[in-house]
This record gives sequence, C-alpha cells and structure tokens, in this order.
Amino acid sequence: MLIHCLPDDMLGGIFSILDTKTTQEPSSHIIGVHFTANGRRFTQLTRSVQLLHYRYLAAVTIPSSASDVVGDLAHQAHAELIFHCKAGTSRYDDGQSELRYVVHIIHSTTVKRTANQRVISIVDVFCMSESENAKVDEKPRIKCSVVEVEFDTRSSAERFFINLEAMKEELFILYLQCPLSGEQLVFQWAAGNLMVRDFIFRDAQLSMIMNSLTGKYRLILVSACHSVSVCVELPQDFFQKTDSEFNPVRISQNYLAWFVEVGTEGTTVIKQSMGFSFLPIDRGPNQSLPIIKRREPREYLPLLEND
Repeated sequence: MLIHCLPDDMLGGIFSILDTKTTQEPSSHIIGVHFTANGRRFTQLTRSVQLLHYRYLAAVTIPSSASDVVGDLAHQAHAELIFHCKAGTSRYDDGQSELRYVVHIIHSTTVKRTANQRVISIVDVFCMSESENAKVDEKPRIKCSVVEVEFDTRSSAERFFINLEAMKEELFILYLQCPLSGEQLVFQWAAGNLMVRDFIFRDAQLSMIMNSLTGKYRLILVSACHSVSVCVELPQDFFQKTDSEFNPVRISQNYLAWFVEVGTEGTTVIKQSMGFSFLPIDRGPNQSLPIIKRREPREYLPLLEND
C-alpha cells in the first residue's frame, strides 16, 4: 500500500503516495473492534492494524487572475486507520479474499478512553469496508457513530491512544501550514522577509486557501524553512467585505489565528485573535502586505515533541 490510484470519482483519479506509517500495537493484543452505525453494532476480529497518511500527486490550478500554476504533492486531510480482518470473520467474506475496514481520522476526530482504560473509542468517523477483489462501487462508505477498539491490557490501549493522538497533531500542523488535497488555492505570493508580532518570517510565502466543502477561507503565511507560520481562519463572506472591486479588503473584526513555531525542543502552537488593517487583492507595485495587529494576549498550546 505504498502507492495506489484513486478512482475517478475521488479527486480526479490521481495517485496517492504513502507519506507516514505508524506501527500499531500487535493485533494479538486487540480483543475485537466494535463498529456502531445506523443503530446497529457488530464486531470484527483483526489480523493486523495500520495507521497510514498519504500525499496526493496533484496539480492545483490558480485562477486566471494569477499568473502561475503550481504542481505539488498535496497532503491528505485525513489519515487511514486500517483494520485487516481475519479470514472468515465477516459475513461479507467469501473465504478467499481478506476484508479491510478503513476508518478516516482527521485532526478534530474525538478519541476517548473508557473508564476501564482498555477500550479506545473513536467518535463520528467515516468507515469504508473493502475486500481485495471488490470494485470501487462495491466498497460501502458509512458514518459510524463510534468505533471501539478493545485491548487485553491497559498499556496496550494507552500505546494505541498515544499513536492516534500523535497522528491527529501531525494532521493539525499540516492543516495550519499548507493546502490540503481537495482545497482550492485562491492566490499565492512571495512575501519576502517579514516580522509579524514577535516572529520573523524569512523568504515567506502568503497563500489564501478555500475549503470547497465549507466555503471558508484560510490565510497562511509560512517561512521558507517552515520553522514559523501563521494560519488565520476566515469566514465565507470574507471577500464580500470590499468597498469596490478595485479597493483592498478592509477588516475591522478579529479572526482566530494559529502561530506555529518549530524549535530545538519541539513544536509549539500559539492560539491568538487577530485582525488586519487591510489586505490587497491585486498586488501592485505600490501595495503593501497585510498589517497584523495584536488584539489579545497569547494562549500557548504545546502540541508536539520532536523525537
């Protein structure tokens, strides 16, 4: 599963390439995996478990108002938690092909530990079941209200929980720093060397990204080495706040912003509220980059530790 081609109805039939693989607890420590969907609950026995993250080989086309086309390996917005079932444990298994259940984990997925600490619950996730010989339209995709993974010991459950949380944190950092697969790149500028608040951005790149599903925007400013970045989350009506089509967007309110700083002791995320004095849409020779002003005290959120 290092590389595979997605079907035509998913992101245009492009290739996905394995980016991260996390070694999970041996399946001998997993008693069973319990799926609950549409009010029904069923259990599967697993042969092996994988936690994978892919990058897509995609070309993102910038609108005609810009002058460039960017080709890149876009990160997948979710990770795949794959349960390989033992032969003959499912009524869908014909005895010849192995059945898999693929659970999608995103950065905001809720993962809980039960009171006895041996069951890890993954809440409100999409799951796809498939066999080795199944066609694309024969792989049902359902919404599970909960997926419960039951372990034989608390220590095994704890290791599994830590792996899932670490993957969620990696997905969150990717969300804050770069466009993800399926998102639209509205515009992208080379911003040069900047100082925003207390952070120095060297050879910075400014990107405006739109989520095609929610219609919301993210403005991302990141240094060339990705040691520091800021992501500002913007609403659907962000570009409607203009005086005219020739004037810059003028913003008086604050928006949620996340500063990411990578240092020798790990990665730290700083949550703040911030606003712009103005944001030019069409970059001309006399226009400036956004001016960002401090609005509220910082809230430090350490998320990741380097290995």
